[in-house]
This record gives sequence, structure tokens and C-alpha cells, in this order.
Amino acid sequence: MSSESSSEASEDITEELGDTDGTSSTESEDEDYIDVVRCKWEYLPCQDDELHLLQDDVVYVFYRNRDGWLEGKVGTTWGLFPASYTVSITD
Repeated sequence: MSSESSSEASEDITEELGDTDGTSSTESEDEDYIDVVRCKWEYLPCQDDELHLLQDDVVYVFYRNRDGWLEGKVGTTWGLFPASYTVSITD
């Protein structure tokens, strides 16, 4: 049995994972996004699974489809939207 206490072991794991703010990656799904984009123009959805975007909306992108559509969320609303209406703002 190890002589390390469980809190010391937890600190070691936290350091290895690079977690400095005390939150786990499962606490915020926004950490799993692949891009952040800003909407250039308003987009009015044509289907129920599409997002209504306003100019300058910031969208977290989670999936990039081969057909030029992205899947992401604005606030808590998820949906599809055309990539051509957006510009990446990720560094």
C-alpha cells in the first residue's frame, strides 16, 4: 500500500492532467468544441434541426460535416448551420 494520502495522489493526478482551476473536463462540455465562430450574417433556419443565428452570434462548433455544415451551440441551443455564414475566431 502506498504511503501517499489520497489528497496527495489527487494533486499529482491534477498536475499531470494540467487541471489548474479545480474543474474536471466533464464539468463543462464547452471544452470539447473544435472551433469558435462568429456569425457574419443572420441565418434563418429552414429545418427544425438548424440554428437561428443573428449577426455577431458566437457559436461553439462541435462537428464539421463534409457538406459545409457545422453543428454547434449558441448558449444552450444546439443545431446545424452553414459554415459559409461564419468566420473562425479561435486563435
